[in-house]
Amino acid sequence: MIGGLMLLLSVMQAGAAPLSVRAEAVKPRTLVGESILIRLHVKITAALEMEAVELNRDRTRLRIVPLSGGSPLQLSGQDYLRLHHVSPMDGMGGGFAAAAGEAWNVDLDLLTYTKPLPVGRYRVELSYRYGATPDAAVQANPVEVEVAACKLVSVEYRWFGSPLKRTDLASIWTAQDGGKVRWFFQTATPADPAAVVSASEFAVTAAAPATPPRLAHLNDDPGTHFDRMAVWLDAGRICRQPVHAKGLSNKPVCVEHGLAAASARIADPPLQRGNDTVSVVVTGRDGAGKNVAAILDIAAEGAARPRTVPLSSAPLRAVVAWVKDAAELYWLAAGGLMRTNLASGAEQLVLPGTTQPEGFAIDQWLTTGTVAGALGDRAFTVDLGSGKATMGKTLFGKHIYQMVAGTEPAFLFEDAGRLVQSPAGLFAIGHSETQGFTVQALR
Repeated sequence: MIGGLMLLLSVMQAGAAPLSVRAEAVKPRTLVGESILIRLHVKITAALEMEAVELNRDRTRLRIVPLSGGSPLQLSGQDYLRLHHVSPMDGMGGGFAAAAGEAWNVDLDLLTYTKPLPVGRYRVELSYRYGATPDAAVQANPVEVEVAACKLVSVEYRWFGSPLKRTDLASIWTAQDGGKVRWFFQTATPADPAAVVSASEFAVTAAAPATPPRLAHLNDDPGTHFDRMAVWLDAGRICRQPVHAKGLSNKPVCVEHGLAAASARIADPPLQRGNDTVSVVVTGRDGAGKNVAAILDIAAEGAARPRTVPLSSAPLRAVVAWVKDAAELYWLAAGGLMRTNLASGAEQLVLPGTTQPEGFAIDQWLTTGTVAGALGDRAFTVDLGSGKATMGKTLFGKHIYQMVAGTEPAFLFEDAGRLVQSPAGLFAIGHSETQGFTVQALR
């Protein structure tokens, strides 16, 4: 240890840095809201004690300069702590001994330090301080990146965590980029939907999907699963694809769902099971023109033939309660709110109503949860544990939002922008072609 320290001191005294850092943009052009990854090539020329270059408390400094003018951003690990609501007492960076001759690559995501950058061109500068004084630092070469405008095509949100604590607000969003549609998997800090952890592209298609891709619900500890599951309809097929913070994890698996393509709709949510099989309910018309719900279990190698359950009419909206061994389909029809046991096929009218549904959502975890929505100006909830339905008399929007205020179950509705109930309060989420996702705290 003493010999290594003497070697480090002699190198410093000679004016040579014990390491070098070379930077390059993984994607020189990204869409607004997408992760901007800077790949760092680290090479050790003399043994030293150091910290992770991509994230530490105060050794790494970032400077992001707008090339069209404006004040540069000066960032460090302290900005990471504030942005993502991380306690200063939590471990961060971590020290280790690096031997001469070692070299490695690591990606630094600008979203670790700052909220998504607006449209424009930027120069990213990085320095790493390896010694005790400010001048004992190395500078990486500057990197230029472009953030391009895009038009949002669809967005789907999903909470992950436990019934007592939601740990990740995840989403799949698709955006028009010229003649292509790009698909992204995003995670955000629970306390602030604007604090994005990562937003990685996992697919590119020539056109938007017939129905927006959905994230599968997970009745499990998210920390025990590397992947999340994206699910979408593709003509007469239903597809599943693993995704994670780095984007594409594996190729999609698509199977025939057996329903008329024009009538097929995914009942929210699909379910990612403990073995990563994805269970999906698709409503629509079968080959005989009858209204049915098709239940599919899609494993990595494909799926068995779908099992169908008859429905008395065509669902206007449908959600699935995966809270029992026999899942239940809640669906809105012209006559009101219906419930169908997907094992027995038994159908029941839960709440009568003849007006057009204004909203419908489900929030669940294992054996608990709530279905909420509205028929005209009458709001309702159904407790999944007891099956008890409650009808309100006030306007849908405010009534529903008040019911979830201050609770962990969080409903997401489109009503002058998406509303997200998080541990920190109620937020409205919008989207701008030049600013990306915009978040407004309502209370």
